[in-house]
Amino acid sequence: NTTEKCLIGLHGHVVDISNFVEDHPGSTETLLLQAGRDATVFFESMGHSRSARKLALGMTVVVNAQSIHWQYTDAFYKERYTQ
Repeated sequence: NTTEKCLIGLHGHVVDISNFVEDHPGSTETLLLQAGRDATVFFESMGHSRSARKLALGMTVVVNAQSIHWQYTDAFYKERYTQ
């Protein structure tokens, strides 16, 4: 994983953060340390905002081992994160 191609695991899904690594408000290094692994615990421990969660969902490329192409909706967020 590099700044050119960077994938993380998040809540059982694969998120391609390649286009976001250098823009991450925490730091590029923070994301690269989590690259190639399940970053769920780290992500949750940082207290990410709802907009950060939406951003991550929009970069999701694999859900439960199936490649996807979809658009985030508030209904998906509510179903997944507000129960």
